[in-house]
Amino acid sequence: MWPRKIDGSFNITAVTDHLLALVEHELSRPVHELRVPSNVSAATSGLHVVHLAGVRLGVLPSRSTTESLLARVESKKAHERIAGHLVRDGLSDADMRALGDAAGMFVGRSNKTDDIDPLEPINDRILTAFMLGRAVGKKVEQRFVLMLDHRGDVVELADPAGGGLTHVTPSELKKAWMLGARRQRPWMATISAG
Repeated sequence: MWPRKIDGSFNITAVTDHLLALVEHELSRPVHELRVPSNVSAATSGLHVVHLAGVRLGVLPSRSTTESLLARVESKKAHERIAGHLVRDGLSDADMRALGDAAGMFVGRSNKTDDIDPLEPINDRILTAFMLGRAVGKKVEQRFVLMLDHRGDVVELADPAGGGLTHVTPSELKKAWMLGARRQRPWMATISAG
């Protein structure tokens, strides 16, 4: 509740001090610098996205690699399945969850997307990943991206299978997201620190 004066009006000085304290708090949070690769294969983009999310959330060191994340998967069966998907058709939901678990994160796919704004950042501890589509000849190539920020008409993405750290408009992102739909269902997931 905002501080009020005795007459019931707002104490503008107190409100301003509170807002400035909030801004100072936000600016003092550590920002983990991301080195976003570019033009990796679409099949490996999911591994890169989970790794980048781990670095951004501070659960993986910035000097870690995708190989070190994959090595954390303890189940031999899951490790082999993921390795196979990385050279063929890309990661499945189970692969993404296994990688998240190995890094101490939760990766949860949203099954219902028609009643939410997928571009609205949830908070600084929950990131959103999308599967985007790109026309390649007569086929649609699917790749994973990680939304890093959304301000006004600019969405900042970590797009390892594309241009790396990229900026798109919300309408461009939504169009590519719809193009990347699996079985007519657009794919998105949230990634959070455990």
